[in-house]
Amino acid sequence: MHQQRIWMFSHLIILRDGHHGLRFLLSFCYFLFAVIFFPMEPVTSSAERKPCRGDKDLPSLLRAYDPDAYKMLRFGLDDGWDYSAYVSDPDRPVDSLGTIVHEAFHAYSYAQGSYRAASGTSSVIHEESFYLGHGSTRMIRYENVFPTEKAACAIPGRLRTFRYNAYVGKGSGLSSNQDGIYGLLNEFCAYYWGMRAMESIFPYLRKHAGRIEDWKAFVTDYCNYRNAYAEFYFYILEYFRYAKRYRPAIYKKLMKDKALLTTFRTMQKRYERLICRYERDLNRLSRQYNGCSLNRSRSHGIIFLGSYGWGAGDSAYELLMPVIRSRRYKYLRRRIAGYPHAKDFIDAGDMSAYNGTEFFLNGRNYTRKATLERSV
Repeated sequence: MHQQRIWMFSHLIILRDGHHGLRFLLSFCYFLFAVIFFPMEPVTSSAERKPCRGDKDLPSLLRAYDPDAYKMLRFGLDDGWDYSAYVSDPDRPVDSLGTIVHEAFHAYSYAQGSYRAASGTSSVIHEESFYLGHGSTRMIRYENVFPTEKAACAIPGRLRTFRYNAYVGKGSGLSSNQDGIYGLLNEFCAYYWGMRAMESIFPYLRKHAGRIEDWKAFVTDYCNYRNAYAEFYFYILEYFRYAKRYRPAIYKKLMKDKALLTTFRTMQKRYERLICRYERDLNRLSRQYNGCSLNRSRSHGIIFLGSYGWGAGDSAYELLMPVIRSRRYKYLRRRIAGYPHAKDFIDAGDMSAYNGTEFFLNGRNYTRKATLERSV
């Protein structure tokens, strides 16, 4: 009976519409056949198919979008590391992804390092592993260096930004102070990986963000990590500069450390490119919600999306990058970049350069046109 009804239905269509009815029937049959025997699968990964709501989803999310960050997190989880303490909002653990990966890098570096007593002394030979991505890891040996606070104390007040007291200020117990240049580099890399983790999940967030407020962590993390790039870049250059002037033996040893210089050079370039990628993502959001570019949506360190505005509380990047790019550090930047015969610039006291550029004096900003005298 069922077959008879189908035949009658098709017969009526053909009689009424002729060839058009036959084409319709054949098309319908082909569609029905495809639906039954070849069900369509979404082209998204398993991590995209449902919003990330629980802590257990974060590893799979990283595995889908940032395999390098997943490698470090997976290493920590297998070693018993618990990242739940770094989740600020249990209902939105994805908002804490940058912080989790930041700490995962620290844990990975420490766990992969080696610590052994030197023969005949009580000192400890300390090596730590710096993960560079794509399965590449570089071991850096920690030599006897001075605390960062020795160099940081000369930084004038106007350049002491948000992270100064906690990371390089006098009495800071963090590695960025106690381990000198090595701790600074480790922190610099950790901030890079935290920022990269957040930027990598932009497609996921764009797929699942239902409200403008869902972008708060993404925008805020951009401001924080961008500031951290400038701050630790600045601290590293100032550390080298202090060593060159007051600890020449340590300075020469550091300049011969290819692992140290290559790691910083590599990560600094990657960090710089990462900021550009992140800004392209934010530019898309700005055009979506504001109808204009990111530059027009930014004001005094705050980025506006619709009626909401988020930022990092200060503009360390805008404050420090002109100093980093000034002649004060040009020689050091060229040496670090791999130019061993870079010409040194005049280093008279705390003068940053000459011909009207800025220099530091008593914590204030001055400008002086220096005159160069020929030696006779």
